[in-house]
Amino acid sequence: MRRIYGSAAVTIAASRAKTAWDGFLDERQALGSNLPGLVFSLLCQCADGQYGSLTLVPLTSEATEPLDLRGWTFQERVLSNRVLDFGSLRTQWNCRTDQGFVSGDGWSSQALDNAYGSFGLDPHLISRLITGQCSQQDILENWMKITAGFSARTLSFPSDKLPAIAGLAESFGRFLIQEYLAGLWRSAMPACLLWSNPNIYHDSLTPRPPQDQVSAPSWSWAAIAGRVKYDPQWGASTDLKDFHFEVQVQGCQVSLLDENSPYGAVESGELVLRGVAQHAIWYREGIFGSADTLVAAGVDFSDEEWDLNQTSSGLKSTAIRFSPDALETDFLEDPTTGIEARPLWTGIAFVTGRYVFETWPLYKDGTRR
Repeated sequence: MRRIYGSAAVTIAASRAKTAWDGFLDERQALGSNLPGLVFSLLCQCADGQYGSLTLVPLTSEATEPLDLRGWTFQERVLSNRVLDFGSLRTQWNCRTDQGFVSGDGWSSQALDNAYGSFGLDPHLISRLITGQCSQQDILENWMKITAGFSARTLSFPSDKLPAIAGLAESFGRFLIQEYLAGLWRSAMPACLLWSNPNIYHDSLTPRPPQDQVSAPSWSWAAIAGRVKYDPQWGASTDLKDFHFEVQVQGCQVSLLDENSPYGAVESGELVLRGVAQHAIWYREGIFGSADTLVAAGVDFSDEEWDLNQTSSGLKSTAIRFSPDALETDFLEDPTTGIEARPLWTGIAFVTGRYVFETWPLYKDGTRR
């Protein structure tokens, strides 16, 4: 994939087409044309004396195109040197060596909003990253941003997550010269392990896909369906002076599905961490209302002195509310049940005058929760 799109003279992107069978050369509708009072057509005289019409449309940000919602198309765009994009509102030309973009026609002169993902990614930054013009630390930090944006795209099969970004990983790997482990880089651990599910609402979680339907171990961001996020404070940034990891990576290895595709799908993986953990029970509903909560094992809820918020010192707290990455099947059968877990104290950072803790729930046998 990297060689195909990276070597192409130009890539034509039919961004406005929802499927491969849709056309993309039919007449465009003005932005807001379905909203009366926002679009106006006026008679005007051109420079050559001819009369025509001038249409006034509202200035607004361009919506996400159908092509920008699909997982496989992400690296097709970022690996291409030049892209001729047929969008819903305009035809646009992008080139890595150009300063900006050229919009040739249509109803918009705005740059694409979401074609390159989120977090300020643009064709020029992508070009610098995949051509080795950035430091290794910048590459690693932006890799977290890229995977977060990529994970928001849809794939027909969850097992395609790693193969669909393998070309970009290979481009990064040429300059990182380090081991790639199911979507993560060894030298960026443990920071790159600290991905999470951005769904903050209790009822918005979905079950983790069965192991035979994913191409990554449970500690990889590719192991869950849907979007993931990284907290900026856990990135590979030297700006965080008061930062310390309490967990060490003792070992990590993966078994590739195809030995000829080191950046593709994996059959299995093993991660060994060393750190401070505590025996706890994971409650989802019941005792604390509707909130995912880790409670120290052995707590007597009848004790009048017991208090959910009695301390704020990480794992020394009696209970910690947290955001899990997926809904466990045990809770589908009984939402009020409790599941044994091992919260792992990952690290601490002193940011803007407050201490911030990370915990990592594990199965009772020590595997990733």
